[in-house]
Amino acid sequence: MEALSADLYCILNDSSSSDLTLICPDGEVQVHRCIMAGRSTVFNSLLKSEMLEKMSGTVRIEDFKIEVVRAMVLYIYTAKIKEVDSFDDIVMLMKIGKKYLMQTLVDDCSKKLIKVITVSNVLELGAVAEVHSVQDLMESCAQYVSENLEVLENNWKEKLKSSPQFLISIVEFMKFDKAVDVEVSRFRAVRQPGFKGRWDCRGTYKDAISVQLSNDATLTSLGLFGTKKNTDTVSVKISVSNVESGTIFTSETSYKSTGTDEPTRVPVSVKMVADTKYTISVVIK
Repeated sequence: MEALSADLYCILNDSSSSDLTLICPDGEVQVHRCIMAGRSTVFNSLLKSEMLEKMSGTVRIEDFKIEVVRAMVLYIYTAKIKEVDSFDDIVMLMKIGKKYLMQTLVDDCSKKLIKVITVSNVLELGAVAEVHSVQDLMESCAQYVSENLEVLENNWKEKLKSSPQFLISIVEFMKFDKAVDVEVSRFRAVRQPGFKGRWDCRGTYKDAISVQLSNDATLTSLGLFGTKKNTDTVSVKISVSNVESGTIFTSETSYKSTGTDEPTRVPVSVKMVADTKYTISVVIK
């Protein structure tokens, strides 16, 4: 691939074999029809129809300066983006790639821009990404804003008033990033044993619950119940397992009943993955 790229670069630099001229406001670039048409559907349409471009052997590019056009041509021939220092140059290269329907160029520019997102450029970049429908870049900017809310301290309403999709993406990421505590219970109500009196905890008593979540989460605690008549310390073994990995967490601890229907919170820390069934069990020792 490198050899092919080098050969095409040599062809690009051989102006004697060129048969098409790109005319910019500040200069001209000599290129080859077959290569331009093969790499861009827009150029292909221009050069295959009975239009002025085909007849004259020229294509006018009025809205981009010659350096941007040269960078696009270099990518067309070599699939490489010229090393540039300016953030604005990459943005302009992405824009010209979008105009001439070169999705690989747009994607490669987007990847470079994602790496240089900062507090000072993220709102501008997100707005540009929306205008040119560069989804990955817009979502990366939205996520950056949701994680760095100081971006929204100055004039953010003015900057985003023409970027509704970008603003919606920011809100969606903020909703997703916000941690939500969810409690899962296996009981509709908690009642005292009515007929057998005290629960003496002799022997081994096991209880379990199975859950499957729609999003990744962390199990942070278990609520364990007791009775009013037995407030002794109860030793338990806690385990968490899933169908794929078996047991992923075990802990031996103890707790005391609160004497009410309010459970005693026993802290744990278990990462749980979405769409996986987990079984959480507690054995009284």
